[in-house]
Amino acid sequence: MEYSSSQYGYCRPDESGAPTGAKEPRRLLWSIVHDFDKLLTPVLTILQELQERRAGTSRQIRKIDGAIFCAFRAKTLARQLLDLRTLGR
Repeated sequence: MEYSSSQYGYCRPDESGAPTGAKEPRRLLWSIVHDFDKLLTPVLTILQELQERRAGTSRQIRKIDGAIFCAFRAKTLARQLLDLRTLGR
């Protein structure tokens, strides 16, 4: 599945037919980072619930732990990018 910013209203065509978001790549980037951050929240929540249950083999539990670490790191990086935007205003 490809991310199409026009599906989500970030780019609207002007009279020439060119998306206005193409003129503002930073705005599109921040929109994508914001969406990515919001998508990670339920993933992290579900993984943490699975971790608390401690159901499964030790290998499965290690995989869940690793996935939580990766999702948390990705969420941290997304937050740092969004914070950079705030500083740049």
